[in-house]
Amino acid sequence: MGRPMLALLLSLTPVAPTQDELRLPDLTDLSRWQEHLALSPEDRRFDSLDWSTTFVDGLRRAEAEDQPLLLWAMNGHPLGCT
Repeated sequence: MGRPMLALLLSLTPVAPTQDELRLPDLTDLSRWQEHLALSPEDRRFDSLDWSTTFVDGLRRAEAEDQPLLLWAMNGHPLGCT
C-alpha cells in the first residue's frame, strides 16, 4: 500500500468518543436529557421551507413558479415502528 493511500485511510479513521460522551444522562438530570435530545439549528433547516399543506396547493404553486413538486408518500410509521 502506497503512502498516499495509507494517509487517506488514516484520515478517514473515526475517532472513538470519550467515556463522558458515551455516558447517557440519568433520569435526575432533565436539562442534560433536553440537551441530548434537542435538534440543532442545522437539523431544523426544514422549518425554514415554505411548505404547502395540501397536494393541490403544492401543484398550483409549483406550476405558478415553474418548479418541480416533491410528493413524499410512505406506508407505515414514520419512525419505522410497524
